[in-house]
Amino acid sequence: MSMQNIFKDGFIKDYLDYASNLTDAPEKFHIAAAFSLLSSVASNVWMEFGAFRQKPNLWILILAPTSRFRKSTVIRISENLLRQVDDSLVLPHEWSIEALFEILQKKSVGTFYWSEFGNTLASLSRDYMGGGKEFLSDLYDCPIKRERILKSNTYTIENPYINILAASSTIWFKERIREGDVAGGFLNRFVFFCENTKTKWMAVPDRPDQEKVSSLIQQLKNISQMQGSMWLSQSAFQMYEKWAREIEEKLDYEELNNESGVYKLYARILDHCRKLAMLVALSFGSKEITDEYMNMACFTMEFIKKDMDENLMHELVFDRDTKLKEKVYRIIQKIPGIERAKLLQNSHLQARTLNIYIETLLQEERIRIESQGGRATTYWIKEAN
Repeated sequence: MSMQNIFKDGFIKDYLDYASNLTDAPEKFHIAAAFSLLSSVASNVWMEFGAFRQKPNLWILILAPTSRFRKSTVIRISENLLRQVDDSLVLPHEWSIEALFEILQKKSVGTFYWSEFGNTLASLSRDYMGGGKEFLSDLYDCPIKRERILKSNTYTIENPYINILAASSTIWFKERIREGDVAGGFLNRFVFFCENTKTKWMAVPDRPDQEKVSSLIQQLKNISQMQGSMWLSQSAFQMYEKWAREIEEKLDYEELNNESGVYKLYARILDHCRKLAMLVALSFGSKEITDEYMNMACFTMEFIKKDMDENLMHELVFDRDTKLKEKVYRIIQKIPGIERAKLLQNSHLQARTLNIYIETLLQEERIRIESQGGRATTYWIKEAN
C-alpha cells in the first residue's frame, strides 16, 4: 500500500488526479500540496485541546535529491490554485524581519511558499533577521496575540494563522542543518515529505483541466466558509489514543538508542497527526473526525515517518567528521567505480583526511576497493548481502 492509495475520494484524491497530469513529480508531493491547500483555507475551525484551541495550520517541507523531482513545480501548482481561491492568502516570498511584522500586523492569516528552503533558512539565521526563526516558531501554535517591540515601532499581531509549503534538496538539508535548528524547535514544526526514487517521467505535461480547476476552487471556498469547533467521535478518540501511545513508546525506544538528537524532529508527530485528521475531515465537508478520517491521518503519518526513517534520519548528523564521511560515501554512490584522483577532487579533502574516511567506510563494510595491476584504484558501494 502506498500513501496515495489512502485517499480514494474527497478533495485530496481530486487534487491528486488534477495535479499528477501537470508534472512527473512523485504523487506523495501532490498529497503534501493538497494538505497545504486545505490548511490554508481552514483558519476558522479548531479543535479543543486542553486549555487551548488547536488549529489545522501546517508547515510542510518537501525533500528530494535533485530538480528532476519537480519540487518547485509542485509548489507553483499549489500556489496558483490558492491564488484563484483567495489571492490575499498568499504571503510575500521575500521580506525583512520588520517588513514581516508589518505584513502580519495587517494580515495575520496566510501561506508562505518557499521553493528554496535553504535560502530562506540561511536568511532567517542572519543577524539582521533578529530572531526570525524564533518569532515564526512562536506563531505556529496560533496564539491569540503577539507583540514585537522594535526601535522604530511596536507591532501587534492578532490571531496569527501561518502555513508554510517549502522544498529543499535532500543533500543540502543533510549537510547544512545545524543541531540548533532541531533542538530549538523550528524544524520539528514541519511535516516532512521525502522521496529519493523517481518512478514517473513526463516529456510534456498536460494543460490544466479547467473543469477540475473549477471543482477544486469551489471545494476550497466551501471549506473556507466552515467555522467553529471540530470534534472526535468516540471511536476516533479510542483509535487515536491507542495509536498515540504506541507511536510514543516506539519513539522513546528509538531516541534512547540514538545519541545524535535528530529524533527531536518527531517531537510534534502527535500534533501533526491531529492536524492531518482535522484536514481529512474538512476535505469531506465534515467537522466531525470519524474513525475513518482518523485512520487515514494515522496511516499518512506512518508513511511520513517511514519515509523519513529510510531517506533522512539515519544520515542526518551534526558532527563534522560524520558529515564528511557521509559526503565521501555519497560521492562513491553517485559515481560507481570512481578513481581516487577524481574522489579527491570531488570531495575537496586532503589525501590524508580522505584516507581516514575511506578506512572507516571499509570497516563499516559500506564500500569496496578494486585495484588490478597498474590500473588506478576504484571505489564502489558494497552491496548488502
